Order: sequence, then C-alpha cells, then structure tokens
Amino acid sequence: MPVNHLLRNILNKAEMVEAMAIPFVSKIGHAHCSRCIFGAMNPTFRLLFTLSIAPILFGGTNATAHDNGEEDERSVLTIGMQAPSSAYRIKIEGVYRVGGEVWVVSRIHGGDDIGLAVISDIGASADVRAGDLPKGKFDVRHKVMGKDWNWGDERKDVEFITADGEKALKKKLSTAKKIPFVSIGAGR
Repeated sequence: MPVNHLLRNILNKAEMVEAMAIPFVSKIGHAHCSRCIFGAMNPTFRLLFTLSIAPILFGGTNATAHDNGEEDERSVLTIGMQAPSSAYRIKIEGVYRVGGEVWVVSRIHGGDDIGLAVISDIGASADVRAGDLPKGKFDVRHKVMGKDWNWGDERKDVEFITADGEKALKKKLSTAKKIPFVSIGAGR
C-alpha cells in the first residue's frame, strides 16, 4: 500500500473520531470555531488530540476498571489445530479450574458441512480475568470434543474426548470452578 494512501486512510479515520469527539468537547465551546479551544487548535494538534481520546471513546484498553480503582489484567486462552476440511470450526465452551490446572473445554463443529477438502487451520480464543486463574505457575489442558478424524493427536496439552468420554468429563466439570469469559473470539 503506498504511503500517501495509508496516510489518507489514517486521516479519514481521524476525521471520523473527531466528528464523534465534538459532542464531548462541546462543553468547552463550539467545535471548529475560533472561540473555543478545540477549533483554535493547530490542525496537527487537533489530530493528535482526537487520536489520543479515541481509546476513551471506544474503550480501547485491555483492562476492566472497577469502582475501587483497580484494573483486572486479562489472559487469553487459545486453541488451534488442523482439520481435514475448511468446513470445520472450533468453539470454546468453557474454562474451568480443576485442582491446580486450567481446563479449556472446546467442541469441533461442521464436519458434515460443505467445505474445501484441504487441511485447514482452525482455532478459537477466550479472554478471562487473570485474577480468576490459579496463582503462580499452572498448566493449561485442552479438552476437545467432536473430533472425527484419526490424525493429529500428538499434542501433550490436548486431550480429544470421545462421545463416550463426554459423560465422564461433564461429571468431572460439575465439581470444578467455572471461570467466566470476559470475551470470546470467534471460532475459525
């Protein structure tokens, strides 16, 4: 992408943010007029000001603020593997504390759908609060249900659960502490 095209895109995005920022700064004065601080700014400074308040307007932080002023750090738990077709998807169904470990329970979907018959990467992610995870060093174990092909089982951190093993897994998870998602990434 040429540099001038990239700069034009950045300026267009900045103008959109500036348009959204006008109601927030209108208490200072009238936007884009010489009588207020916002309108009297040098255009370069106005651009920098507008870009600096974008995270405030759109919540662009990676932490959750609490009433007591503390912030929770987030941890991202991901699962990724290869599937025999582009029709497959994986979705994280839950995250659990089991003893000193964290279990990420996922399910593979879509093997019956139409897709390209080519080995494809699939994956999903989930954000959780770091404070909900065990303190110190801990292992993350992936429990994956719904796999219907017979290759790619060599990962030590992933256990593929058969249809018969799902009942035993659900029984074990009934006594585990479920860790809530802050957000979940779309399965691919």
